[in-house]
Amino acid sequence: MRYVESDPIPALAPFLERVWTLEGHADMLAGAPQVVLPDGRTELIFHFGDPFERIDISGTGSTRTVQPKLLFAGQLTRQLVLHPTGRIGVLGLRFHPFGAAALFSHSQDRLAGTTPAVEDLSTSAAQRLESLFGSAPDLAEAALLAQEALVALIDDGRVDSRVAEAVPIPVLRKDFIVDPYQVLEARAAGAAGVLAILALADAVRLQEIADAAEGCGLFVLFEIFGRRELPRLLPLLARCSRPLLGVNVRDLRTLRVDRERLAAMAPALPTSLPWVAESGIERPGDAARAATLGYRMALVGSALMRASDPRRAVTALLAAGRGAACASA
Repeated sequence: MRYVESDPIPALAPFLERVWTLEGHADMLAGAPQVVLPDGRTELIFHFGDPFERIDISGTGSTRTVQPKLLFAGQLTRQLVLHPTGRIGVLGLRFHPFGAAALFSHSQDRLAGTTPAVEDLSTSAAQRLESLFGSAPDLAEAALLAQEALVALIDDGRVDSRVAEAVPIPVLRKDFIVDPYQVLEARAAGAAGVLAILALADAVRLQEIADAAEGCGLFVLFEIFGRRELPRLLPLLARCSRPLLGVNVRDLRTLRVDRERLAAMAPALPTSLPWVAESGIERPGDAARAATLGYRMALVGSALMRASDPRRAVTALLAAGRGAACASA
């Protein structure tokens, strides 16, 4: 039996942890079933040899189900018992946590503990990937072709990378981040950081987003609206090496701007990280006032979209903010 592991190609490094192949014959195992233990990872499995049978044991006996040629193994919640029936030729693509969301719209939580055929999750993905069976001369070549096909599938839904490629400064993905996969998307598109709005997710999901960002080397801008969110914020800051804290003065439900919120929040904010003034920064005076209060960055959108000369508007805001920050230091 020959088992080989390798690193994924660079384009898939944000999504894949390892690539592995297994070659041999069932006779080499003396008929013994193979037990796959849960390891917390999801995998895409290609069977190039004879099919495997999955053995499910219950109180009334056992049943055997032939596995599909191309299947998705969700995060296993219990051990999986398999029986090879002949020639063994298996290719596995092992994903990072949440990396498989690049291919399937299904929640990975829903897929945990299951091994569905890929065609049941995405017909287009199955058609592209199954074309490998007839074109790959061996498992080594199949591993490369499968990864190239995976890159094409991910590119179909990738966040546009042209912004990050066009500017020499760090880029933030300003979006409603509700799934850790969006963090991987951001990294693949060249972003340096992501926005995490505390009001949009529960504690567990926010931790997953923070951990994904830390694993990808991205900073996280945690956005809050009031003091009541501070107890939820503090545990998240400990999970990130480069956190930022944003105070949004715009109510997401009414879209009204409360310009006094920056001043009201400042005394309660932790001083161990930079503060970001979000929304309501329209004129140089707004930037200067935020800097005087202790905010060292500003997230500006609407004012620049309305400006007839965005470059000039940015220059004026930066000058006012930096001047006030230096004067108050």
